[in-house]
Amino acid sequence: MPTPAEPLVLDLIRKGYFVGLQEWMKSLSAPFWWPRWESGPSPYECGTMFFVKLGGRTVGVTAAHVHRKVCRLRARDQTPWCQVGGHTFSPEVALLDIDDALDIATYSISDVALSAIGGHAHDPPAWPPLVSEHDLILPSGFPSALSQAGPNEGTHMHVWFACRAQVSGEDQLGAPSFTRTSVPVGAQGLPPDTPLYGMSGGPVFRLEEDGLSTMTIVGLVHEYHEQFEIFLIRPLTRILTDGRIRRDGAEDA
Repeated sequence: MPTPAEPLVLDLIRKGYFVGLQEWMKSLSAPFWWPRWESGPSPYECGTMFFVKLGGRTVGVTAAHVHRKVCRLRARDQTPWCQVGGHTFSPEVALLDIDDALDIATYSISDVALSAIGGHAHDPPAWPPLVSEHDLILPSGFPSALSQAGPNEGTHMHVWFACRAQVSGEDQLGAPSFTRTSVPVGAQGLPPDTPLYGMSGGPVFRLEEDGLSTMTIVGLVHEYHEQFEIFLIRPLTRILTDGRIRRDGAEDA
């Protein structure tokens, strides 16, 4: 769902170039989901996890509050299972590192698990990826409210927005989404007033404006303010090349 203010994205869509990019974006992430304990707009709760190649291994990344919530429910026996994509997942076992203040959690994802999830890992050209003021970025993820229960499986809708980055500091980006006035892509737009929780942990892509239509993951969604229609985003500069999270005063691996 690009904003009307982003003619580059609209132009790519009109020319047919963006279809492949959308599928590629979706393949690098997956819903991180479990049965809903309390009543709600869908039978499932979820966040989003994405995958990157770092130091020869695949690292899964999501928001720390997503990890904490599902682990809390599992500890209380309030959810019988959780999955990432189509794969049953044990977040406590796979956890590499977590920082609640930064709202980042990382996991070790084996090749077998990635295949079962049905995803692919982004292989960034350089690490960490950088983002600058006014860069064209695309927050993405799987809102819980759009998840549905089928006869044999759950289904989840992948959404994204085109925004301009607002740099608030080393560890914080903002991205105004203009959600209510977004231009929908394809026949199915975002239903009015859809809550966007579930996008937490989703990858944020930077679209290069050099005519090559290249994209790289530069951040993760950690919060959405509905009143102001703005995504709050963590840059990935705190994630080290072994998947650990850099705290203040620590050196890279």
